Amino acid sequence: MSIPYASRLRDVSRGAAKATAWLAVSIGAGLVVSGASQPAEAQTQPGSATAAAQAPAPQQGKEREGIAALIDHLHDSFKITPQQEPLWQSVAKVMRENAQTLSNLTKARSEHAKTATAVDNLKSYAEISEAHATGTKRMIPVFQALYDSMSPEQKSAADAEFRDHFREHQHHAH
Repeated sequence: MSIPYASRLRDVSRGAAKATAWLAVSIGAGLVVSGASQPAEAQTQPGSATAAAQAPAPQQGKEREGIAALIDHLHDSFKITPQQEPLWQSVAKVMRENAQTLSNLTKARSEHAKTATAVDNLKSYAEISEAHATGTKRMIPVFQALYDSMSPEQKSAADAEFRDHFREHQHHAH
C-alpha cells in the first residue's frame, strides 16, 4: 500500500523535527522548531509550539522561560566555573537569539497556515530549516570556545547531554 506523498512528508518532517528538537533547543530554537514542521492542523493544538507562538504574551513568556530553563539546566549540567562564565554567556546569548529568530519564523508560518499553498508551506519550512542551520553554525564557534575551556569531567557531561538525547530520539530517523 502506498502512503500519499503529503502524509509521508509530514511524518518525515515530524520525525526530523522531533529528532533535532533537543539540539535545536540547545542552540535556543527547539521550543519552536519541534512544532514548526507539523501540519497546520497539528500546529494549533493546545501545548504545541506554534500554539505557544500564537498565544498572548503570557504564553510567549512561558516559552522564554523554557529557554531560560534549558540554559540553566545546561549551565548546571556542565558545571560552568566562574572563569568560564563569559564563554557561557556567549553561548546563552546565541541560544536566545536563535530562539527568537525561529520563534518569529514559526509565528509567521502559523499565521498563514490556513491559507498557505503547498508551495508556500515548503518555502516556509525551508526558511525555518535555513534559520536552524544558520543558528547551529553560529553556535559552533561559541560552544567550541567553551568546550575547549572545559575540564575532562565537564566535556564528559557535555558529550553525555548530546549523546543521550540523540539515543532517545534516533528512532525518529527511521
